[in-house]
Formats: sequence, C-alpha cells, structure tokens
Amino acid sequence: MVNYNKVPPSLLLLNLKFQPSDHFIPPSLEGPVKRIGIIKGLFTDANSGELIPVEMRIRYDAMARGNLSRDQYFFDSVEYSNIELERVSY
Repeated sequence: MVNYNKVPPSLLLLNLKFQPSDHFIPPSLEGPVKRIGIIKGLFTDANSGELIPVEMRIRYDAMARGNLSRDQYFFDSVEYSNIELERVSY
C-alpha cells in the first residue's frame, strides 16, 4: 500500500494492540466485523535510510485469528480483508 500503491486482498497482522474509540467492538473469532480504521507505521526511505511516519486510513473487514490472552485490546493475529484505501499521509 505504501511502496507500490497497491491494496492487497487481505493482510494478516500479528501481535496487534488496539487503541479503541468509545464505541470499540473487538474483532471476533466467529466472523468478520466491518471497520473504519487507521494504520500508523514507520517506513524506511530507500535513499536516505531515514524513518518516515506514514498513516493509512482504511475501510476493511476484521476477523480475529488468534486471541490466546483473551484480552479485548490485544490479539495474536487478526486478518483484514475487503480493504479499501481511503487516504495515505506521509
């Protein structure tokens, strides 16, 4: 999504810790939950080696794939599918 400007059909994210909003509904092991969210990350610039903060606003379906700790804010793995990229900010 950042390097090649292509949205993958799905993403499997590991060790996710959510910072929930007031109306947060955790991902479910039972089935996908529709979401609007933000992914924030630091990406290394290929030329300078400098870390660049990137924010991606997306719409997607989230489904928990692992929640061994049973914490509603931390998941071992979550799959994002049906991803629609709204905006990327550098």
